[in-house]
Amino acid sequence: MGQVPYLEVDDGKLSIGQTLAICRYLAKSLKASDYFGGATKSDAAKCDMYAETFMDFFTLGVERIFESDPDIKAKKDEKFEAQFPIRLKTFEEHLKKNGGENFVLWCDLVAVAVLSMVEETKADLLQGFPDLRNYYTNMRNLPEIKDYVAQSWPPAASDEA
Repeated sequence: MGQVPYLEVDDGKLSIGQTLAICRYLAKSLKASDYFGGATKSDAAKCDMYAETFMDFFTLGVERIFESDPDIKAKKDEKFEAQFPIRLKTFEEHLKKNGGENFVLWCDLVAVAVLSMVEETKADLLQGFPDLRNYYTNMRNLPEIKDYVAQSWPPAASDEA
């Protein structure tokens, strides 16, 4: 597709672009018993929905940072400041409703990555959202990714609060 990110598999026979397409492919590449995209079609659809929604939030939070026109940047900043509490409240409500299950889905990894990137632009992002902050902290500390996160990601601003 001529863009990053991309993933090449099978010695270049398959090249996949777009973050979520790569995530879905990797989730489905695990053996069936380890698939972390949802146990049913409904679960998989919800996982897709959450991942897409978090990517929308990512766009809202990050595109303003790279805007060079000061007037457009000010409008994007204003839109973000108005929208982020609404979006985070919705995320937190879904988290409470779904109970946070005892397993990780690929959309959880998208969520923690997006929250980390947006938090870099707004350190107090999760202030006022204790359940979402707890989820974020727990995800960053999963044994399977904790070392990677510690070595490759900036410290969570919410850990410093």
